[in-house]
Amino acid sequence: MLLKDKRVVVVLQEDHMLEEDEDGPKKGHFGDFGQASCEVRMPGGVTITVRKADICTLSVDAVVNAANEDLQHTGGVAYALLQAAGRCLQEYCDLHIKVNGPLTPGDAIITDAGRLPCKYVVHAVGPRFSVLDQRTAVQQCLRRAVRESLNKASSKKCSSIAIPVIGSGIFGCPLDLCTESIAKEVRQYIENHNYSGSSSALTKIQLVDNNDKNMNAMAQAVRNEFAAYNPKMAFPHQSKPCEYSNYEHGHRGGGRGQGHENYHQRNHRGRSNREFGEQAHSQSGDRTDKSKGLIILETKTTQDGLKISLCEGSIQDASADVIVNTISEDMDLRKGAVSNALLQAAGHQLQSEVNRAAKSFRLNTGSQSDH
Repeated sequence: MLLKDKRVVVVLQEDHMLEEDEDGPKKGHFGDFGQASCEVRMPGGVTITVRKADICTLSVDAVVNAANEDLQHTGGVAYALLQAAGRCLQEYCDLHIKVNGPLTPGDAIITDAGRLPCKYVVHAVGPRFSVLDQRTAVQQCLRRAVRESLNKASSKKCSSIAIPVIGSGIFGCPLDLCTESIAKEVRQYIENHNYSGSSSALTKIQLVDNNDKNMNAMAQAVRNEFAAYNPKMAFPHQSKPCEYSNYEHGHRGGGRGQGHENYHQRNHRGRSNREFGEQAHSQSGDRTDKSKGLIILETKTTQDGLKISLCEGSIQDASADVIVNTISEDMDLRKGAVSNALLQAAGHQLQSEVNRAAKSFRLNTGSQSDH
């Protein structure tokens, strides 16, 4: 009622933030506006990005395939890559198996990419998982698969690589274990090279998937693991959804899924991003709006006439009657990205006003103050 009376809409969001319901965004939620992405720029010049993408169309030097031990590309991303690359991709792998035998979990090999826009495909084998497995052992295997993938790409002088969420899906590994393992190994790989002074050709590492839930989990894992390097979150514009199920659905036999049968089915569940985009465009109106300095990504109007806009830009540049700041309990505006940005824009008088308000009462978590 207060928001309606005052005609004020408050969205609390730190720089790193986008969390989603476990079942994905629902109609009318801000999750409809776009999939979160994350970017980290590391010392030494390596950039890590997390985004929703079709790995078959990426113009990177190498892509990672979530493969099985026999390198038979019968489902998920493996099947998608095979269809895009052509029969030669399977022939490369068959030749390797004939000469060297099956791979083991944690192994990776690199082959030419056929008709794919990339130069190479790294085939990485993640672990099988059951409730009896030790998480530590599974994580070590996942990390080895990621490490081997990075090493194989670097050995071919690749400067960019795209890695899917290896290990989940029919491979059975819990999503949080997969994303945490990938994030940890990517960070360890970069820091080891920086510390030792050894060179790696890789400068761009993309963590990609076509599944919203997977990407939110991956972005969260990267944000946690790379917290010391100030990861940035963003709301990129939505693109046409990819036409295959989760990347990690490499068929391993034993009746574990029909990956290629599910390949084109995902797009028929609910509205596609393109459909939403067309509907949202008709509702968006004038993109200039009154929020000068911000880009209006989307606007919705409730049945009560309340207008809600999702904007891209810096909060200190917004032209509004009220701006909401997140603040620490000790009222120090220098703490926190949003708070510090507002302090820099408003000047030290803002801190003085806050200090004066603090004399009346002390803020606790969940409290608010007007000044």
